[in-house]
Amino acid sequence: MTALSLAAVVALFAFLLVRSLKNPLFLAGAAAFLGLGRSAYINIVPDQVLRQVASASVTTGDVLFATVVLGWLYARQRRPAVCARLSSRWLVLGVCIGYFLAFELVLTLLHPGGFHPSLLASTRDWFYIPIGFILTLDVLRRFTAQEIVQYVSVLSLFTTCLMVLYIASALRLPVYPYPKYLVTSFSGTTIIRDFTTFPIWLGLAWAYYLSQAKRSVWAFAALAVLAVGTLLSYTRSLILGLAVIVVLAVILQMVHKGRRARALAIAAAGVAGLAIFFVGGPVLAPAQYAFLANRMGEVNQPGQVLSASNVQSRIKAFSRAQQVGARVDSVFGAGLFDPATSARTRNYNSSDSDWIRIVYRTGLAGVIVLAIPLLLTIIWGLGGFLRLGDSAERGTLLLTGVLATTFSIATRFTSLTYFWWPALSLFSVALVAYAVGIPADEPQEIEASV
Repeated sequence: MTALSLAAVVALFAFLLVRSLKNPLFLAGAAAFLGLGRSAYINIVPDQVLRQVASASVTTGDVLFATVVLGWLYARQRRPAVCARLSSRWLVLGVCIGYFLAFELVLTLLHPGGFHPSLLASTRDWFYIPIGFILTLDVLRRFTAQEIVQYVSVLSLFTTCLMVLYIASALRLPVYPYPKYLVTSFSGTTIIRDFTTFPIWLGLAWAYYLSQAKRSVWAFAALAVLAVGTLLSYTRSLILGLAVIVVLAVILQMVHKGRRARALAIAAAGVAGLAIFFVGGPVLAPAQYAFLANRMGEVNQPGQVLSASNVQSRIKAFSRAQQVGARVDSVFGAGLFDPATSARTRNYNSSDSDWIRIVYRTGLAGVIVLAIPLLLTIIWGLGGFLRLGDSAERGTLLLTGVLATTFSIATRFTSLTYFWWPALSLFSVALVAYAVGIPADEPQEIEASV
C-alpha cells in the first residue's frame, strides 16, 4: 500500500472516529467507507493481491470482511442492547445461503479432480456473503433509524463528492495516480473509462436521494452530479439502471400518500435533466456525447433491445457458462474451487457479470438461491413501504433499500452485486430488513424474532 493510500486510510478512520463519538455506527460500519477504494485514494481493487501471507493471498474481500467483523464487535461493545427486533425471516435468508454454499463445497470435495487443500481458501469469498449479511443485520438493529439515516446520508455524500473527482478524471484531468482501466480515442478525442475509480456506492446514493420525503435543492444537485458521472462511465447498464429506479421512485412516491409532491418534483427534474442532456450534451461535450450515443445506438430504438449484439453476447456467455458447469453437475454446476492456473475457469469468473460466475460454479440452483434474497427484498420492501405511516426516516431507509436492490437487478447483476465486496453485497437487503422491522406508528409485534 502506497504512502498516499495509507494517508487516505488514516484520514478516513480519523473522520469516522470523530463521527462515532455521537453515532458509533460510523466506526462500526467503516467497511462500507473503506470499500470506496481507489475512488477515495485507497489503493485496493477487487481481485488485486494486497500482500502475501505464507502461501495465501490477502484480497480486498478479506480486508472488507475483517473490517465488518471488527465493526460488529465494536457495535456489540458500544451498544449491547438492541433497538430493534428484526423478523427472523431475514436471518433465515442468510442461513439458507450459507447452508447452500456448504452443500456446494461438500459436492466439490466429493468430486475433487486434482484437489489440493490450498484450494479451500479460494472459496472464502462465497461464504463472506451470508456471514457478512448476518453480521450487518446484528449491527443495524443496535441503532436508531435516525442514526442509520445519518450514516447512509454521509456515505451518499462521500459518493457524490468522489463522483466529482471521477468526472474530472473522465475529462482528462490528472486526478488519480493510477493506470486507467480503459483509454480510447473517438473523433480525435481521448475517452477515459476508469471503473477502478468509479464510486461503488452509486446505486445506494442515487436511491437515497430519490427516497427523501421532502424536496431539497441539494438532493437534486447531488442527483445531477451522480447522473453526469454515470453518463461519463459510458456504461449502458448503469445508465438504464438509474432510469429504471427513477421511474420506480416516482411511482412509489406517487402511490404513497403524503409524498406525491415529492414524486412530481422528481418527475419534473427528470424531464428537465433529459432536456439538458439532449440539448447541452452536443454543445458542452460533443465528442463524449457522440461516443455515448454510438454505444447506446444498439439499444435506443424500440424493439431492438433484445437483438442488440452486446446483449446477445452476454446471453451466449451465460449459456456457455451454464453448459460447461453442467458437465460436472447439471444442477449444482462445476463447484466452488477456483484454480488460478486454469485459463478455462477464469473465463467463467468474469468481473463483468456475477451471474456468469454463479451459474458456472453453482449451476441453476445457485442462480435461484442467490436471487431469492434480492427478489424477496423488493417484494417485502414494497409492501412495507406502502403500509408505512408518515415516518420520514423509516420511509427513506425502506425506499432506499428497495431502490438500491432494484438497481442491482437492473444493472444485470454486475460485479457490484456480490463479488466486488462480498461481505457488504447484501447491505441494501439489511436496510430493508431494518426498516420493515420497525413500524413507524406502533410498537413492533413479531411472532418470530432474532
